Amino acid sequence: MNKGVNNSRMNGFTLVELMVTLAIAVVLITMAAPVLTGFLARSQMSAAANELTDALQLARMEAVSRNTCVSVCRRAASGAAQCAGEAGSWDAGWLVYLNPGCDSSASSTDPAAGQILRAQQALPAHVHLNNTGSDDNSDVIVYTSRGVTTDPIGGSLALTDDRFADGSVNRKITYNTVGRVMNVAANPGGGDD
Repeated sequence: MNKGVNNSRMNGFTLVELMVTLAIAVVLITMAAPVLTGFLARSQMSAAANELTDALQLARMEAVSRNTCVSVCRRAASGAAQCAGEAGSWDAGWLVYLNPGCDSSASSTDPAAGQILRAQQALPAHVHLNNTGSDDNSDVIVYTSRGVTTDPIGGSLALTDDRFADGSVNRKITYNTVGRVMNVAANPGGGDD
């Protein structure tokens, strides 16, 4: 029997152990923050590129299934469910709508009530979508009832992020005359992967 031994030792952490653990956690979080920022930016860019790709594919599919033209236009800066009607950035979002007249340009009164198939909200403030194809002023992409575009050479749009001047998170969405849509990561040098 050990009558002189005290078996009531307290379990837990000392203040020194706690401070060392917190210091290690701070160092690890500091090292991980830039990686997480890049991950979140790439995720936002991929989401925006996928939304536009889906909108273009929806327009093509609906044009064929409804046997009429379907268009994708830049949304008005006000956020209203109307096309912008003038050249500029696609940052305010876009609209997919029925275009029975197959008009290759959109006015600020397009589309008519009841013709909208999908509306995309504005992109995050640091993300930008602009035309990069031959017709930099294009404000509408039209698919005919055969699923082809009215654009004789196709086109492309570039997604960029202000936070990454090196272009490491940029995306490029291209469409050709037969209606095929491609969504690729753009290299910082300007080419495609």
